[in-house]
Amino acid sequence: MVIMRRGEDGRFLPGPAANDNAAAANDDAPGATKAAPATRRPAGKAGRAAPKAKRAAKWPKEKEAIFFRELSIVCNVSAALKAAGLGRRSRDVYERRSDAAFRARWEEALSESRVLMALELHERARFGDQRPEPENEIEAKLRAVPTALALQLLKLYEGRAAKAAAAAAAAPVVRRDPERRMAERRELEALLSEFNRRMGGNG
Repeated sequence: MVIMRRGEDGRFLPGPAANDNAAAANDDAPGATKAAPATRRPAGKAGRAAPKAKRAAKWPKEKEAIFFRELSIVCNVSAALKAAGLGRRSRDVYERRSDAAFRARWEEALSESRVLMALELHERARFGDQRPEPENEIEAKLRAVPTALALQLLKLYEGRAAKAAAAAAAAPVVRRDPERRMAERRELEALLSEFNRRMGGNG
């Protein structure tokens, strides 16, 4: 229904203007409630929640320790996963490398294994099969790696060494267990000392 109202000059206002004035008057009246503005829904399909970021799977600490120890010797991710009983979790490795702590241990293990593998290949080139039997588990595992595979692994990870070093430098510093680190250092120094003795040095 159109409400006819008089303006200030006494004349009747047109229908639409009168309705506008009436609405304005009702809005300004004491106790009047204004209608809430309509809310706009974001574009997209209704009811669909935003996808959650996928979190990398965690490994048992014991298996993770075995994985990194094996990786630090043989320089082979597949072999390290198999030794740790994680043979079907290869995808986890590449997802977890985004974690700073995991990435730091990953780079450290590969750095150590590249040194050991290079020394092993040097001994093979110099002595061939004229070497004594392996004296420890590390030597045995290194000798079990075929020469062609060892060369392939070294080429692969040496090519990534520069990028890995840059990523490790940008990552936050991760504090490691000092006792574990010293034990690993003594183990590596003993192996290098034995290698030096075999090369004719003083150990």
